[in-house]
Amino acid sequence: MKFYKNKLGVAVSCAVLSMSLSACGGSSGGGGGNDDVVTDDWATDTGRVDSGNVFVYDPVEALDTCVVDQNTLIVLGDFYDEYASWMWDSTGKNLVDGLNWPGEEFTANDMGSACSKTIHYYNHANDDGSLVSLENYNVIVNNNGKDKQTGDGNVFTQNKPCLKMTSETDAQFVTAAECGVHVKDLEDIELEDESYISYDGGILKDGATIEFTEIAGKKDTTGHIEVGLLIKGKDVDANTKGSYWFSDAKTTKDVPNSEATAAEFTNGAIISIGDNVEVADGETKNIKLNVKFNNAVSVYTIKKSYVVKDTDCRLHKQNDTLGAIYTPTQTTFRIWSPDSKDGNQVIVDGTSYDLKPASIDCYSDVFEAVVEGDLAGKTYQFIIGGKKVRDPYGKMTANGNDTANIVMDMSATEPEGGWAESPELKNRVDSIVYEVHVRDFTIDETSGVDADKRGRYLGMVQTGTKYNGVATGIDHLKELGITHVQLQPIYDYKTCSDVDSQSNKCYNWGYDPWNYNVPEDRYTSVFNTDEYNKKVQEVKTMINEFHKNGIRVIMDVVYNHTYNKSVFEDITGKYYLKTDVTGCGNTVNSDSNMVWTMIRDSMDYWVNEYHVDGFRLDLVGAFSIQDFSDWGVYLNRVHPDANLLIYGEPWAADNDAAEKQVDAPVRTGRIHLQSDEAHVGAFNNRIRNCLKGSSDDGKALGFIFDKLNDGWDDNGTDENDKKLSNNKECVFMGVRGGVRHKDATGTDVWTAQGFTNPEQSISYVTAHDNLALRDKIEAAGVTDMTEKVKLQGYSNAIIAVSQGITFIHGGEEIGRTKAAAGKDMHNTYNTTTGANDFKWDLKATEEWGELFDAYAGFIKMRKNHPAFHMTTADDIFNNVTLDENSTNSVVIFDINGAAVGDSWSNIKVVLNSTKSAVEVSGVEGMTKVVDNNHIDDGEVAQNTQADAQSVSIWVTK
Repeated sequence: MKFYKNKLGVAVSCAVLSMSLSACGGSSGGGGGNDDVVTDDWATDTGRVDSGNVFVYDPVEALDTCVVDQNTLIVLGDFYDEYASWMWDSTGKNLVDGLNWPGEEFTANDMGSACSKTIHYYNHANDDGSLVSLENYNVIVNNNGKDKQTGDGNVFTQNKPCLKMTSETDAQFVTAAECGVHVKDLEDIELEDESYISYDGGILKDGATIEFTEIAGKKDTTGHIEVGLLIKGKDVDANTKGSYWFSDAKTTKDVPNSEATAAEFTNGAIISIGDNVEVADGETKNIKLNVKFNNAVSVYTIKKSYVVKDTDCRLHKQNDTLGAIYTPTQTTFRIWSPDSKDGNQVIVDGTSYDLKPASIDCYSDVFEAVVEGDLAGKTYQFIIGGKKVRDPYGKMTANGNDTANIVMDMSATEPEGGWAESPELKNRVDSIVYEVHVRDFTIDETSGVDADKRGRYLGMVQTGTKYNGVATGIDHLKELGITHVQLQPIYDYKTCSDVDSQSNKCYNWGYDPWNYNVPEDRYTSVFNTDEYNKKVQEVKTMINEFHKNGIRVIMDVVYNHTYNKSVFEDITGKYYLKTDVTGCGNTVNSDSNMVWTMIRDSMDYWVNEYHVDGFRLDLVGAFSIQDFSDWGVYLNRVHPDANLLIYGEPWAADNDAAEKQVDAPVRTGRIHLQSDEAHVGAFNNRIRNCLKGSSDDGKALGFIFDKLNDGWDDNGTDENDKKLSNNKECVFMGVRGGVRHKDATGTDVWTAQGFTNPEQSISYVTAHDNLALRDKIEAAGVTDMTEKVKLQGYSNAIIAVSQGITFIHGGEEIGRTKAAAGKDMHNTYNTTTGANDFKWDLKATEEWGELFDAYAGFIKMRKNHPAFHMTTADDIFNNVTLDENSTNSVVIFDINGAAVGDSWSNIKVVLNSTKSAVEVSGVEGMTKVVDNNHIDDGEVAQNTQADAQSVSIWVTK
């Protein structure tokens, strides 16, 4: 998934907190009668101050010339050279359709001398010239997508339209008058007293609710939250005092003297809430936090819950599940409804049935109805809390209906002739994964696929297709020699849902989930019809045909967010985290046991029903390492012979927020914390950075360009937190698969050496996000075709000789380019330009055809020689060693192949990034088996030179 919005945390500095701890709770906390007795000690002193959000009264002179229109965002603060505005509403919809991060630039909108202070402004016009209303839009101002931005939580209102910046990252909305600005046709609003709080980098106003969950055994990191107590008003400064107290009252009016034991605080004081509050498993405790300055009182609801991640339930198969459980004689309808307990129904084929509480092992708050008869193909609709909601476990959706589902007899959807066995996979490190999008692969007429199958499931597996005599489609994959295809989303996603995949009117990769267990309809031959069994059967047929042709299938899944909150929020808000970490406004909350279980059950369903061979989890860094590990343990226990590949992106869109909200989110530096049974992995972004540099442009260049990646996301650290400062270190670290010693002491979560087993490390140069490899090479200024082809081959040749699991972005082997997307070629998730389409005529050219042969040659070599895919970290440490003659331009390493049973007993590999051949010592008496694009083909010239910009290999046989 491509998105960047890195929210910065609360800025703090040390200060003395003036308060009486007895006022923070305890049996004396009420003072207003029995209804207000607080029996827990809710707050503790941190001794720190949220200095970035402390308001200091500093009035700005308002000149008569400093006037803006209504619905104009005003920005006070001259902290950036360039300004851009990113705005979205409460549903996650952007202010400007189709606009990508960092939003609309407004650098030139400077009021200049018209105002007494530097004022920037932003507005957006309708087609008729009127300004779009900005009311209640969330706002982030950034330096046009570079490295600085204001935090989340700032919401525009016409009463407070000025975002007052106090640093590059800290800002809050104030009245226009406070910024010295007049709004046309509106009276200036005077500053009033306010009390409010800061939480998780944002500002919360009166009436807000904060919910958090303590995870059993992890009290230190999950058992509390920190909030800043803040005030605003005339003459307020950093030393101004306010007061706060806790109560069980709904408002201060309910218990007039509830502040009798209030504690005094200094503006900005940070308190920790919940440390000493014990909650039973599955229960929630509520309290009201009251904050007061003069006569301004704000009241917040704090909710603390507690969850035990029960191992027996999480890691063992249950006999029962949720959704519509079909038999020929009756169907059981079950749904999780933790908030609405009464009046819930399911409407089946027009008849309503009451949902009653059900007792299901390891599932809580489940309601069910059993309906007699053979209901296959019938429509059903859950009603929860009076609202129509989808079945989160639904296997098919009713055509033309967003929330109704279909009862499926899945036995009627099997592929013709039955299932073939999945191709053998001895070790996970034997995998060579090829990423591909269903539509992209065959939509172009050069694919040779039948016109009615192009861009569809069945087109993926049509055999015998050619273009000008060269194999295309699945035959091309067989020639290439890959072991797995990783299919970009094939579950039901929202965007383009009403457009056939063969149309050019709408395009999307599909990272906006609508129904997790329903296959995407637009890739079927019966799109937008009621032929539900055939829709499923075509997906199964595709997977089965891949298996028959020796190729396993990995499913790209996006459990970290949904299209928007409407997917689940009418069932319960517990499906989502309160603060987004995915950049989509609706992060799925796996800390809820039932949500975690839904994700587990969904993957289990796809393995059981569709025979998929693994999962690539989008933004798995939005989940904890324990949750990721437990998914792996469960799936491998339930499917012990499947040798599933399970891996993901070890980051979130907002990594800072994830670190605050999620307990130990998945990172390369935490992969080693997984259970030995988990067998889960992550993309090794450090070898990617080291080899090519930046991913979106040609500014930062890496080793393949004979440069040191020094301008983008750096190359990480080793297992003891030592920074990898040169190419020799970072390339060799990547060649070894980033494996880590079990006794390593480093704690850097972004380390380049975080994997305790090579099967955990996905080695790659490019994926669907960002520039295609060819486009990166051209962005780097390479214009000579010969050099382009060499670098295109050299990049993935390095991956082929590196330990871990090999990953290839589909089309790299034939020089795929996304240049047709123009300035958007770095992020083509929704382009209708055809930039993502495979152009098979490239393979028929001499240059790119030879490149394909080289890719196929390196893949064949890797598969035939276990020295390049060792199965343990110890084997790698003991048998892959750096040659002392290595430099930052030429990295040389030796492999003891005999130690792992390879027919090449000794192997010397030279990675030469210079533009000249280099003499290699220590290869006397060895056989040269790889020279540029000749890979063990009997045509390799026997010499002691390593060719320019290529991999060379000598061996002892």
